[in-house]
This record gives sequence, structure tokens and C-alpha cells, in this order.
Amino acid sequence: MMLRRVHAQAADERGAALVVTIGITAIITALAVVSATVSINNMKNATRDKQANSALATSEAGVAEAIEFLRSGTIGLSQLTCAEPAPAVDPATACPTSATNPANWWTNSQAPKEVPVDGAASCTPGETCYKVWIGTVTAYKPPLQTFGVYRVHSTGKFGGGPATRSVVVEVKVKPYPFPIGVYADTLTGGGNADLTRESLFTRSCVSQRQTDSSPAGGLRFAPGVDLQYDLPPTAHTTDHISTGNNCQSNGYIHPANAQGCNTSFRYDQSMDGKPESAFSSSSCYKSWTSPTGSGKQYPLKSQFTIQDLQSFGYRPRGLSDQVYDTLKARAQAAGTYFTTSSGSPYTALNALGGAQAVLYYNVPSNTTIHLGPTDI
Repeated sequence: MMLRRVHAQAADERGAALVVTIGITAIITALAVVSATVSINNMKNATRDKQANSALATSEAGVAEAIEFLRSGTIGLSQLTCAEPAPAVDPATACPTSATNPANWWTNSQAPKEVPVDGAASCTPGETCYKVWIGTVTAYKPPLQTFGVYRVHSTGKFGGGPATRSVVVEVKVKPYPFPIGVYADTLTGGGNADLTRESLFTRSCVSQRQTDSSPAGGLRFAPGVDLQYDLPPTAHTTDHISTGNNCQSNGYIHPANAQGCNTSFRYDQSMDGKPESAFSSSSCYKSWTSPTGSGKQYPLKSQFTIQDLQSFGYRPRGLSDQVYDTLKARAQAAGTYFTTSSGSPYTALNALGGAQAVLYYNVPSNTTIHLGPTDI
């Protein structure tokens, strides 16, 4: 009897051990399945995060290219004809394809600019690319509207998807903060020089000044408007203006004993001109009215002083150190920064297409730089 009870007890313990073993195995298996599932989900999430980040970076690349297009100047800005749609308007219907708004263009919201980023020839399914278009909030139209506001819409797609990200950025466009025109501390006249939509500002004597209707020779200004200052393009100097070579005094356009109105050069201003009090009774006074609609009239005087020169943004050394640093950085980025007079900008300027190009020479004093048709 005792022996049978011992055997029965041992059998009961083996059964209990088997149940415990099976339970532990089940728990371990469940934990392994959960661990594997979590790992797989984490891998999928990591992949999706990577695709999402890539799509976001791609859409930001579209914004960067759009900003470069905006930097290309007023020619590029004048082509932005798509008005930014109102909040209640679907952007996809705002600016459709037309004869003046072709597909794959900056102002086509239905078929926007497409750029593949992985070397593909086109933005086909399965390619990483971005689609970007620009809406005009406020158009840049100098001189009345001296800045513009544009809204860039960019959508980046990673591979065949499904990861896409859209970015909308509002950009304010305005000229660089430095005087715009031809500025010179010293000026040596010679040959032919035609200036279009820009004025000349200098502290030096202007020689060989010819009437703007003259067929050739000397310094002339094309008819139109200096859009920076809403004035007729013309010459302004704190020195003399002469029609002769080497600033001959017998060729001064504003003789000392004259009223200050020279109808052949009615817009030019020099040190020999007259202030408004002595100029207002002349036929030159307010003889020009801006065609831009601003109603601005010019000239008020024929005299030009150092204070007038400064009012047009002129400073010692021409520009401030901050502006020089800005121009230097742009030139270095474009490959048009030179430290010797022998550097030719032709290749770099040709690659830029001449759009808002900055040509910067940082050379020792008394160095002469020659620029001709083969350089620009």
C-alpha cells in the first residue's frame, strides 16, 4: 500500500510539471510573436518616416527652386500671372492650362512645374519628384509697387508613393538694399555709352555728354523711366557736365551765368545748375510727368549737391560693408568672384543667362580691369 501511494504521488507531480512547462512555452511563444510583430511594425514605421522625410525634403527643394526663379529678376516676375486663389477656391481650378499658361509651368496650378530629383528624364510614376507653382498675392510693379508677395505651393513625392508632403511658403520679393543705378566716385568719358532705365550718379565731371537723340557718340540715355526712382534716366553729378572731351568748360551744359534750364539736357543736374527758387520760372520746370500713373513731376531744379547724392543712397566707398558682403556671397556662389584682373566672367555669366548676375572683383589698388564684348 505504501509503495502504490508513492508511485501515485510521483505521477501526480510529473503531470503538474508538464502543465507548467506547456504554460511557460505558450507564454514564451506569445511573447516572441508580440516581439516579432512590434519589430515588423517598427520597421514599417521607420520606413514610412523615412519616406515622409524624403517627401518633405523633396517638396522643400521645390520651394528652393521657386525662390531661385523669383530671384531671376523682373522678367521672371512679369511671367507670374496666376493670382493666388481665395481661401474658398480650390487651387486646382485656379489657373488652368492655356495658350499663355502651358503645362509644366510656374503659374499652372492644374499642371504645375515638375522636376525629378533622382536623375530621371521626367516626373513619371515611381520617380521621386516635386510639383510646384506660384500664386501672386501682390505683384511687384515698380515704381508704384516696390515689393511683391508670392505664395509658393510645392508637393514632394517619394518614389512611387504613397509618401507625399505639401509645403506652402509665402515669399516677399524686393530689390537688394543698395542704390540701383550707375554710381562712380570718378568717371572718365570716352567712346559711346548708352544707359537704359538707369541713371548716372557721380562726384566726377561728366564729359562727352550728347543729346539723347544724337545718333552716336558720347553719353546718352534711352527714353523711358528709371523704375527705381520714377524719374527720366539722366545724369546727376556734384561736379560739371560737359559736351566736350576732358570736361572742357566751354561745353558746360549749365553755364554759371545761365538760368539753369538747358532744353537739350532738361533733366540733367550738376553743380552749375540752379536751385528751385531760381529754376521754377524756367520752361524745364516740371516738364516731365511720370507715365506710370504716379503723377510725379520732374525736374524741380537743375542743381545737384552732395546732400542730393546721399538722398539717392550714395555712401563713402559706394556701398556699406553689409551690402558688399551680400554681393560678394552672391558672386562667389555664381562663380563670378575674382581676385585678379585676368579672371574672365564670360563662362560663368553665360551659364547664369545674365539674370541678376553679380560681377565682383576684389583686386589690389591701382589694378586695371578691362571688360569687353568677349567678357560679357
